[in-house]
Amino acid sequence: IGAVRATRSYFNALAKAYGAIPVCAGTSDVRSTAASPAGTGLDYRTDGLSTVFFRDADNPASDSLFTSGTRLVGAMENYPVSEHTLPYRFLEAGRVQVPGERAASGVVIPYSAKQVTQFVYDRTAQTYTRLQNSVPHTDPETQKVLSYTNLIILVCESSIYNKVTGTEYELNTSGSGTGYYISCGGSMEILWSYDADGQLQLTDKSGAKLTVNRGKTYIGLVDL
Repeated sequence: IGAVRATRSYFNALAKAYGAIPVCAGTSDVRSTAASPAGTGLDYRTDGLSTVFFRDADNPASDSLFTSGTRLVGAMENYPVSEHTLPYRFLEAGRVQVPGERAASGVVIPYSAKQVTQFVYDRTAQTYTRLQNSVPHTDPETQKVLSYTNLIILVCESSIYNKVTGTEYELNTSGSGTGYYISCGGSMEILWSYDADGQLQLTDKSGAKLTVNRGKTYIGLVDL
């Protein structure tokens, strides 16, 4: 599994919301240039877990850190995991509900001038196919294009910090904000909130917990 790279606070916030354990090699956050905060997860730079991570000589140095399922299971046997509830609920099996505010046959997320993520709706499969800069994004092992039943886009405030090595971009996942739920060719505006305990809540505009169609869900964070 890899390459294992540095994480950022907004990645860790999403992982914590699902009760997941991040596996990383330090952090890119402006607040720390060496290692992730204690208790963040399995961090190569903090823990030096030679039994968990290994180097793959067939990859460039910056992309050579890898792990495996077997190694991760061994490291996580005694790792504390907190209980979290899903930020949404799933629709009953066999039912499909189309968000009715706006049609959504395609979605474009311009993360930066060099990184544009797109989704194109496949009406037959009722899923959204993912593209990177207009090129289908495929799984390198299966060669299948990535696709999702649900897209959840959360709009966050951002900050840019100046450092000796350049600028650092940070998304703020604390507090609350707006977003979009997109599925089966339709979309609707939603609200999100994230508390100090790491609980992420997604609701419709009336405050009712968001109900999504059964299937794979993509969550993207975008700059306000």
